[in-house]
Amino acid sequence: SNDDLSKVIEDHFSGKVFWWAKGQHLARGIRRGDSASILAEVRGYVDSCPNDDFVNSLISLYQENRGLGIGDEAPDFELTDIFGAPVKLSELKGSVVYLDFWATWCSPCITQIRNSKYWKRSFEGSDVVFLYVSLDREEGAWQRYLSQNQIAGRHVFAGQGGVFGNEVAQHFGVKKLPTVFIVDKNGKIAYASPQQSGNLVTAEVIQSLL
Repeated sequence: SNDDLSKVIEDHFSGKVFWWAKGQHLARGIRRGDSASILAEVRGYVDSCPNDDFVNSLISLYQENRGLGIGDEAPDFELTDIFGAPVKLSELKGSVVYLDFWATWCSPCITQIRNSKYWKRSFEGSDVVFLYVSLDREEGAWQRYLSQNQIAGRHVFAGQGGVFGNEVAQHFGVKKLPTVFIVDKNGKIAYASPQQSGNLVTAEVIQSLL
């Protein structure tokens, strides 16, 4: 595990080799899409590592992979929904947008969608749009899943280009599924979670933006 590897590095390395190994370990986490969860470790490394080359390399990698942060403008996109109608993110300004990147083959995604079924009801009639962006490789798999399961919200298919190589996914810095963003009424990121989101936290964020 990551914790075990960190302990090995701490216990068995020192000097320049230690800082190199620690930097490589953090770099792997950043590339996996764990930038948010290891931010404190990255800051600690930057503050403590005496090797400027190691520090600068890690900072550059973090900036390239950090994805969108709170207050950033949500990248605009236009995709087609399950009924063939265009959905453009910028045209949803004035509403809070719960933006869920998912795929039918992703079991944590399905769990999150099923768990959201009940708490979403509390926002019926509110200025909230629940927008689900499928990163499935095959449009047919997405269509079949939606036809067999009733999932409230608007559903769009991101198109071809691989899962995380898809243009929309790249613009949002999506590196794992599910990833949820909440976009405020002005089109800015108010919440970003590259993991299963806690329903209570998510609902509280939405409520605070209404």
